[in-house]
Amino acid sequence: VFIMISNHFPVATYGNRYNWEILAALVLVGWAAAKIIRTR
Repeated sequence: VFIMISNHFPVATYGNRYNWEILAALVLVGWAAAKIIRTR
């Protein structure tokens, strides 16, 4: 969902020089949050 919404606000994600690094970091944060929620 974030990837779809971020297309409308390109300054922080798609328009940034480090767009792939930002996307990878967000995926890792989401994965870690989901793992923590599932283990509770």
